Amino acid sequence: MNNTERDRYFQYGVFTKTLQIYQDIVGYLPHYLRDTIYLRDTISLENTDGEYTKEEWIMLLRYLPNIQVLNLVFSRNTSKYMQYILESTDTDKILLNIKSILLGAYIKTFDTTGIYLAVCYKYRTTITDLDIEYKASELNNIKLPILLSHFNNLTLLKFNNSYDPQLTIFDLLDTCPHLITLNYTTEYAIPDSTINRIKLNSCLKELILSIPAIPKHYITCLSDDLIPHLDILTLDIIKTDVFDWVESIGLNNAVKFLDRLSTVKTAFIRWNPDRNSDRQTTSTESDHTIMFALLNAMKRSKKMYYQVYYSNCGIVHKSFKLTSDDSLQFDYGLKLSEYHLPLTNQNSEQEWHDDGPLSHGIRTELLNPSASTIGLEAFHYMQVIMCDNDPNLPLNFLRYALMNCPNLQQFSFTAFNKSALSICIGNDTETIIKNVRERRDLSSTTQENIKIVKIKNMVPSKILLELMVEYMPATEVFLCGATDNGDSPTVLFEADLTAFSHMDLVQLDLRLLSGKKQKTAYLEIQFPEKDSEYYCLVKGFPKLNVTKTTLEQISSRENGNIRKAIVKCRNHVKIAVCYLCSMVIIINDGEISELDHKQSSNMSFRFI
Repeated sequence: MNNTERDRYFQYGVFTKTLQIYQDIVGYLPHYLRDTIYLRDTISLENTDGEYTKEEWIMLLRYLPNIQVLNLVFSRNTSKYMQYILESTDTDKILLNIKSILLGAYIKTFDTTGIYLAVCYKYRTTITDLDIEYKASELNNIKLPILLSHFNNLTLLKFNNSYDPQLTIFDLLDTCPHLITLNYTTEYAIPDSTINRIKLNSCLKELILSIPAIPKHYITCLSDDLIPHLDILTLDIIKTDVFDWVESIGLNNAVKFLDRLSTVKTAFIRWNPDRNSDRQTTSTESDHTIMFALLNAMKRSKKMYYQVYYSNCGIVHKSFKLTSDDSLQFDYGLKLSEYHLPLTNQNSEQEWHDDGPLSHGIRTELLNPSASTIGLEAFHYMQVIMCDNDPNLPLNFLRYALMNCPNLQQFSFTAFNKSALSICIGNDTETIIKNVRERRDLSSTTQENIKIVKIKNMVPSKILLELMVEYMPATEVFLCGATDNGDSPTVLFEADLTAFSHMDLVQLDLRLLSGKKQKTAYLEIQFPEKDSEYYCLVKGFPKLNVTKTTLEQISSRENGNIRKAIVKCRNHVKIAVCYLCSMVIIINDGEISELDHKQSSNMSFRFI
């Protein structure tokens, strides 16, 4: 184009604040980037004819002189574009207000730190954000702290240190006094002797640390010099077991430190050892006493909402997260010895060991009341994610939660294995955590809180129904779902729900009643005050067929391979049957009705 025609297309370029370059490689056009996207203050460009030439690139930046963010995360030519900027003599015409240059993780694996720093240094008077990979391969001749001191407007620094074992966050904060956010990662253990305490101004509000250890003197510096200024503090203690850490600094010191963390609006601390690492120390206190003493230290004087997350899926970390809305989350990575219940027959649900150390889900140890006034009874929400094929685990953990958490509002168990079993109980059908304020308004006891029970890829066993009667008498909705990737239950579906006076709806997935190989199932609904009703359920596409039948008709047909499900409930209970995304069929007082597509979709979503 000639200059006049081209200028017309970029007449509003001075208002653009962000420039994002997508996959600029010949012939590459992913389906989600088919159109160039124009936003009010953002331009996202694709160059599917290949990379921009130097002339084109500088011309483009001249048309967009006021961009604050240059996003090259998805660009395939980042190094070239950065080199073009570095070599350009149009410094007074391009990137006049640049604050941040974003590089993708892929390009940062190569030796790009030098050119990235050189470009940012060129625009150091406006740059506010830096993301630095401090590596020996590029920085032998660069004194980085001295270089950083020239960025007078730097407010955000992301710094990965794999070069200097003596460098600490205090050195960076001393060099960059205007930082609001510091994200610091290092593989080096920091000895106490290298720590120089500083008098920090009030600029720093967010600190994110990923380090191998936090020794005692380091903790003192964090507590006294940094925490009083912070709104957000994230500590990721890598390659260190929490119990080894507590043993190294002492339980009292650990408790005092977490008590200081509780004064930060949002605080997170995690101990993330290697998956196969062994614990190095033993303690006179039980593991539960130690963990709950730390949890107790992080509580605030306000009314709190407590959550616990258990998992064994390749992680053994422990963590606490305290949020500004007074929610305290406890993550606990389980080892096999902490949850596995040895049964003589792993497939037998009837073997329920009341005297076994793990019969309630995980090992329960006595807590030392002088170390912690909080135990499992504090939790309002429990989520369990397991990669284990033991079919007893869902009910083991459910009973563990119900017996130990009298104020439980929500429980979720999900198995990531071939069985794909899951159990969710809560106050709503979506079984997600609502706003903490909404949760606080709920009743304080499990018996009144739990209104919804949802199971997936499993039939309601006698044990589950007994737990529901004892701990969840207010149940209003019972959802029984199935997924294609889950195993078909080998036990026939039978549920006696007559004890639940508040029960309003029972929702069934036909795959749970008939199995995967059968297209037909029979449903018998038994009522305490009137005759039973019988229905024939047939999988169809795109619709599900439900017709009324009789016991005589069922008995007269050759149906040896056809399952019959039995539901016992009170007269007013509605039965909803669905299959995949087919229309949901409602059985209510002997009448069969079909919901419209929107209603069916909403009800099917509850199985997810």
